[in-house]
Amino acid sequence: MQESETKPPRLKGWEMVLGTILDPAETLRYIADECPWGDALGLILIASILGYGVDSLLPSGDQFSLSGMISNVFYALFSYVVFVGLVHVIGQQWYDEGDYEGAFCALAFTSVPFIFFSLISILILPLGIQPPSLDPRSWTWGPKLDPGVGIFTLLLAIATLVWIIILNVIAIREHYDLENGEAIITYILARVIDIVIFWILEGIFK
Repeated sequence: MQESETKPPRLKGWEMVLGTILDPAETLRYIADECPWGDALGLILIASILGYGVDSLLPSGDQFSLSGMISNVFYALFSYVVFVGLVHVIGQQWYDEGDYEGAFCALAFTSVPFIFFSLISILILPLGIQPPSLDPRSWTWGPKLDPGVGIFTLLLAIATLVWIIILNVIAIREHYDLENGEAIITYILARVIDIVIFWILEGIFK
């Protein structure tokens, strides 16, 4: 009697996060196949809350409020649903591979670098906020960010953005079985259309 093959144990959430950093191609393909909805939604939720927290720490940012945080979470989820939908429609034009659910979960894990960036920023930004100036000759009256901290945060944000884009391209490539060039084109088209859509919506509801 032939023994049935045992399915390898499912990766835990932290293992998928670690795999996204250390072995993104294999891990994002696994995530797309397994569709861990809870972990994916959790990452989107955490990323949106932390991102709102970082914005509220900046002198030019909005003041923190519970209603603002909730609105930011819903906006992030909505924009994410739209972007994944665009990726799915464009990705399937190359080959009839992949599904929306897999793309949603895999792309959710590409927010891991942003979560790390937000955590570092939340620790660093308060140290660089200078008190309001009392000098009437000063250009700014309110609190301002120390230039050194500002430059470091900007460079960190650029590096994080590049990392996220690379992970997005890898997730699209692995899930839809595309070549690198096809995955890059899919990402760029989806991102451009996404920007146009939300630019139009902003103009309508402004």
